[in-house]
Amino acid sequence: MTLLLLAILAAEPAAPAPPAPEAGSPAAAEAGSPAPAEAGAPPSLAAPAPSTPSPAIPPADVPDEVLKESDESMGFLLFRTLVVLGMVVMLAYVSLNWGLRKILGLKPAAAGGNVVNVIERVPLDQRHTLFVVKAASEYLLVGGSDGSLGLISKLDTAEVDKLRAEAPPPLTLSPLLQKLLAKKGATK
Repeated sequence: MTLLLLAILAAEPAAPAPPAPEAGSPAAAEAGSPAPAEAGAPPSLAAPAPSTPSPAIPPADVPDEVLKESDESMGFLLFRTLVVLGMVVMLAYVSLNWGLRKILGLKPAAAGGNVVNVIERVPLDQRHTLFVVKAASEYLLVGGSDGSLGLISKLDTAEVDKLRAEAPPPLTLSPLLQKLLAKKGATK
């Protein structure tokens, strides 16, 4: 729906076509409409049809200002199209990358190995945070502030595993999404 709205906003309204001159008017004769042949004249003596000028060569009676305006409007149309395209791409990227993760409650893949994992993070205030980290087979309580990390204590592995088992799952996913995630985890 958003794409349709942006496409409508980006579309330039078409200029109305000039009205066609009437058959008997002098403008029609100047425009190149063939003169009516006399009733008794043979068709070979009728006036030849005027040739239309090539589109690359502008007609002589079109003022230069009109030609410059059409070139400027074409450049503006191209610029506006590129801007709208950029906005659509940015909107798609943000909605798929950030919004989908937010809706599904998924976290981005952390750049880490299998040895060290952050189990839980608890912010205390803007500058201080507590981390529960699993390093190899041990659980550690680590405190972090502006520029430093410090080990507070080692935690009992059995107690932490018991608490993690009792905790409810953070998010209930649809069966289809659970199957997809299970397949993705099985391929690793």
